[in-house]
Amino acid sequence: LYPTVEDEMGVSGIAGGKLAPLAEHPITKAAEATAGKLGLPITRTPRAILTQGRPDEDRQPCAYRLVCASYGCPNDARGSMLVTYLRRGEKSGKLTVWTEALVTKIEKSGPDTVSGVRVKRLDKAGSEESVTAGTVVLAGGAIESARLLLLSGEGFNPGGNVGKNLWFSLYVDVNG
Repeated sequence: LYPTVEDEMGVSGIAGGKLAPLAEHPITKAAEATAGKLGLPITRTPRAILTQGRPDEDRQPCAYRLVCASYGCPNDARGSMLVTYLRRGEKSGKLTVWTEALVTKIEKSGPDTVSGVRVKRLDKAGSEESVTAGTVVLAGGAIESARLLLLSGEGFNPGGNVGKNLWFSLYVDVNG
């Protein structure tokens, strides 16, 4: 499963992968030399950033503008749900994306069957409505997924572990 998703997202720099690694940042050699003096190992990591364009997906290769971590990629080289699965779903005509909508609860039709979600439409004066679906995917990240499970009531936190041991790593960007 991981190789398929990595290929669809456009992960570059994987050993034996389809996409070459990104070009090195000019500071890389200095950072590696310093790490070497301190005895620290260096590991290059693959990144979900295209090094070759995908015209059929309206995605261009990375242009090295150095803004992707802060503002998003202007040419969609950086892989995300938006530029892969959501865009593909919308093009298929089988997906509708609502903006200005907040899911407030996961709904069940039986003890072990999720049937849809309750949505607050912020673009329609806060009206709420139920949306049913054959499949419901909860993919709101660590905080929003836990929030929805806890707000959804009985059966969504059977072991009491939802939201426990949540860990964050801060991203720090230093330029100068």
